[in-house]
Amino acid sequence: MNKLMRKLSISILAVVFAVVAMGATTFAWFTLTNTAKVDQFTVEITTAEGIELSLDGTNWSSVITPTQFTAGLTSQSATKPALTAVTTVDGINFMRLTNLSNVGVGSFVGASAGVDYFEFDIHIRTTNPNDEIFLSEGNTSITAQDPISWLVDKAFTPSTGSAVTAGASLTVNPADAVRIAFDEVAVHVFENPTSTTNTSGQAFDWDLGALNYYGKDKGYFEGGATPTDPTGDADDYAFPSDSLKQLGTAYTTKVATTSGSATDGYYETTVTVRIWLDGWDQECYNAIFGGVLEVLIGFTTESSGL
Repeated sequence: MNKLMRKLSISILAVVFAVVAMGATTFAWFTLTNTAKVDQFTVEITTAEGIELSLDGTNWSSVITPTQFTAGLTSQSATKPALTAVTTVDGINFMRLTNLSNVGVGSFVGASAGVDYFEFDIHIRTTNPNDEIFLSEGNTSITAQDPISWLVDKAFTPSTGSAVTAGASLTVNPADAVRIAFDEVAVHVFENPTSTTNTSGQAFDWDLGALNYYGKDKGYFEGGATPTDPTGDADDYAFPSDSLKQLGTAYTTKVATTSGSATDGYYETTVTVRIWLDGWDQECYNAIFGGVLEVLIGFTTESSGL
């Protein structure tokens, strides 16, 4: 709590996803029975002076307990939330890929909140009109409790560009395939920053990452064949990579603004939060379905970047 007791007004939302492995290790897009079920939520929402949060727009508090969050989530979603591999062109509407060959993208069908990705509303209010709401740099993150050691069954080239052989151990991190969208007037999509093990991005070619593994697993490279690069088709079915923002510098992006008109002395706004596994991400292997994700979201009324 000491980090919260400072000049910035910060509220923190921590979500822990218990992710259950459902099948064999192949590329996550294509093992359609694989669903990362959200079996557990450990949520704490706290706020320093200046911001209050609510899940229903009626009950406001500086602290929302895990029990309150679960009850609020149930009231917002008719189904038990889950995560499958999906993609989106706008951070609002989502699709699942039903098949893919080495000569094209395949077929997409609509994906549903609470079935294929996670969605909930956070109501925010302050005592000042037109307060700009930022993400807190130090209190917004996507992490995994433990990265997963995956025994690779096919030689391929991960996103780092260093080829691995069959039987080798490769460490994969579920957090690197996750994205978060914050939707108020505009939609802002965030992902983990680039690291030595994560290129932090979508890939639409067969040379690196999960697509390369999938092509090798399906035998698309046998006999010297080169699979068709789906660029030009695939990127029509994904959020623009140049619009993805990197976590760790979240304070530079305003995600919402409170109203200019007061309600009971407060100025309110509502942010819809969506969390998903992106099927085009280079790190989206089925091996990640054996991990546990932790998502921490911090809101602040002041930009620490100024």
